Amino acid sequence: MLDILDVINKATKEANSFENHAAKHLTLEERLLYLQGLALVMNADGEIHPEEKEYIRILIKSFEMDESILESFEEFAQCPDKDTVQAFFRTFRRRQIAQLFLFDALTMTRRDDSVDEREKAVVDKIAEELEVLKGTYQDIFDLFCHIKNKDWAESAWYFSSHLLNPEHFRHLLDYYEVDFDDLLERTEKMRNKRVLQIFKSRLNLSLETDELEVELHNDIVLPIIQTAINRGEIQVFMDKLVFSEEQETELSEVGFGYLQECKSLYLKHEKIISDRNTTLFLSNFLGLNSVDFYEFIFGGDNLIRGEIDKECNRRLNLSSSFEDDKLIAVGDKLFKYINNGSYSIEGQSEIYSSEGRVNFYEYVNQGLKDKTSDFFRHLADFDVENRVFQDTIKLDYSLDDQDSKGTLEEIHFL
Repeated sequence: MLDILDVINKATKEANSFENHAAKHLTLEERLLYLQGLALVMNADGEIHPEEKEYIRILIKSFEMDESILESFEEFAQCPDKDTVQAFFRTFRRRQIAQLFLFDALTMTRRDDSVDEREKAVVDKIAEELEVLKGTYQDIFDLFCHIKNKDWAESAWYFSSHLLNPEHFRHLLDYYEVDFDDLLERTEKMRNKRVLQIFKSRLNLSLETDELEVELHNDIVLPIIQTAINRGEIQVFMDKLVFSEEQETELSEVGFGYLQECKSLYLKHEKIISDRNTTLFLSNFLGLNSVDFYEFIFGGDNLIRGEIDKECNRRLNLSSSFEDDKLIAVGDKLFKYINNGSYSIEGQSEIYSSEGRVNFYEYVNQGLKDKTSDFFRHLADFDVENRVFQDTIKLDYSLDDQDSKGTLEEIHFL
């Protein structure tokens, strides 16, 4: 038996579902190209399904355009012209709105409850030509799956993380009548964990050599920097990333290009990130210091904790006797031991910084002091011009014996 109320509810909801769709704010020409791009996908399998046409109609209404143009998109789908296709790619290549286009394309291909390999191939090719990063494309697909299955807990972190531009997908929550603030509040802890898990999964880690290495590729970093630009935390000026008044990095240093008109970064060439300004920003963004990062990536089995003695800043008490190849964590800083002295700290449960040089307390708490003052100037390890310590702490045999026991060298993973 036909349920008239159900028909009315569905029709009303679909008619208004995407009234806040981000592509609504494109120019008229861009909106037309957006829909023509979707029309290409609509006929990818050689058959235009009513459900796919209906999705185009919903978007036309969402874009505040006349629904009478729907037939023109069906005609274009059946006989696309090269000039229009080229104009589509010129318009949306490297722009953030391409993320939303791909989501709409994925949605439309699933409207008939089947996935044709030709449709998948077309959407994959469009993503490639729009120069959407592979990781970003995977994130778009993952979000699509979570939304389709109404798995709001898993979808929540896409609306608050660096992975996608959340403003392009907020209309989906409106469609399903999900409260944005309530969703984020309920999933805060899980979202933080998921972001770190995704970040870890995309790192290139080397565990086979004596040196633990983390290769930070620029395609992993780009979405984070883009998010910071969107939030106004980083500016781009004269082909430089401006982190602060004193911290700037050339875009070429990190392999990025920038479209000023739409404030979009893009990957100019592949590069492993070594720039300190970028890695420091990334560390702060993720909320991880070196010790946290090491434990998250590698676990804590290889760590020895060091506690600065309350009565003597030159003495460091270790949580266990030192063993070769172990790392030492002091506060939020991580050190490896360099055996370049007359003696070794092997088997020792306390170690001593060199007299007349930086001690453990001064090194760990250097950020709490004004480094322009005379407090640090007497220390042999302090670079007065750059106002930073060298990344080492020299070790003595004991408090009273200055024979060398080697060096602690700070490790910077990010």
